Amino acid sequence: MSPPGSQTTVFRPADVWIARARLKNLILRTPLLFSSALSRRAGCQIYLKMECWQLCGCFKVRGAISMVSALTDHERSRGLVTCSSGNHGTALAYAASIFTFYTICDIFARTKSKPFRTKA
Repeated sequence: MSPPGSQTTVFRPADVWIARARLKNLILRTPLLFSSALSRRAGCQIYLKMECWQLCGCFKVRGAISMVSALTDHERSRGLVTCSSGNHGTALAYAASIFTFYTICDIFARTKSKPFRTKA
């Protein structure tokens, strides 16, 4: 995959396997659960991927941990910054906590964010 911040991102199937190896011991393997109610409504089989069961409770944690773990120690030591009052901010904060010895993470949220979104 192209380096962070580059204008062009070239995705290769091998990148999936590389990310999987990075995440292997850092996240939970979450199940797919069949939903009979949604399946009836949609007229087809619907399965839910339970990413809400991750330790930080959000579904964007795979991407956040993969990206943070792909950074060099020097890049991580410069800190992480994002603007989010939702899943992305939660996921990035959790990813930074895994590398807490030298990773600072600043998360900016709009001033009118709901209190439960900015509490953590």
